[in-house]
Amino acid sequence: MSLDFYLQRVQPTDVFDANITHNLSKMWSEAGCYKALYQSEGKTAQEVLPDLLKALDDMERRPEYFRQFDAHNGWGTYEHALPWLRKLVDACNEYPDATIRVSK
Repeated sequence: MSLDFYLQRVQPTDVFDANITHNLSKMWSEAGCYKALYQSEGKTAQEVLPDLLKALDDMERRPEYFRQFDAHNGWGTYEHALPWLRKLVDACNEYPDATIRVSK
């Protein structure tokens, strides 16, 4: 017979991170996902996923509309935004219970 004694604790671990320019904030607003991106601190991925999916669908259906919000300096364009948003949606699907941390 023996005694097994454990001390355990859960420590936050980043399971996904992505960075993109603030120059896309107007595009995110027009797509309807600005709040999900900028004001989601403490929420879970599954809480913001519906807004992100809606934005992704809209951006895929209307590329020319969203290209008008490309940054004039080239730092932040539809071509940058769409794949970034796709990766974010994939990560939210993969880790729905992950807590969001935002750094602006």
